[in-house]
Amino acid sequence: QAVLFKSLGYDPQYANSEMKRLFFTVSDSNPYSNDAEVVNAVQRMLSAAKIAIENSMTVSPNLSDKEEGGVTKVVSVAYSETTIDPETGQELSHAEGAPRKESMVEHTAEEQQRKRQEQNKIHVAVSSLEQEIRQELLGMTSEERLQKLEEARAATEQFMSEVAQLGDPSDRVQFLQSIDARTQRLMI
Repeated sequence: QAVLFKSLGYDPQYANSEMKRLFFTVSDSNPYSNDAEVVNAVQRMLSAAKIAIENSMTVSPNLSDKEEGGVTKVVSVAYSETTIDPETGQELSHAEGAPRKESMVEHTAEEQQRKRQEQNKIHVAVSSLEQEIRQELLGMTSEERLQKLEEARAATEQFMSEVAQLGDPSDRVQFLQSIDARTQRLMI
């Protein structure tokens, strides 16, 4: 409830005492104390708010996307907040751990365009190489072509077995970068 009152801009202790005074204290001067419908509605609202807040603060052991093929898992949740003076816009208090500013870096349109151009160059180069290899195969006799295709199959199998033995992704990247041009050409 304290989080709810705080989020609405009220001092939690004051708001709680006023709620009790208005809805849970029986007196003749309190117009709401004898109105059962109002009292029940407020009790249901506070109960629902309490449950919602408790649920939002509870870390479920199932907060993971591994079942959908992901790698993200929530390991802890901490409550933190920053209070800003609405008139000046200045930070009044800062609880430990509350973010002070955005941490995500957005990619500019120029960077995205540059990446697309680089990818397009790679696609063009691969397509050109495939076409060159196709022409080379078509220029061979049937026997030479079968021999070349057998070499390609053997090179691909060798490559796959070596990659499968590497566990660390950085080792795999290094291995991919170390493949000689002849082997690359055979595997294409």
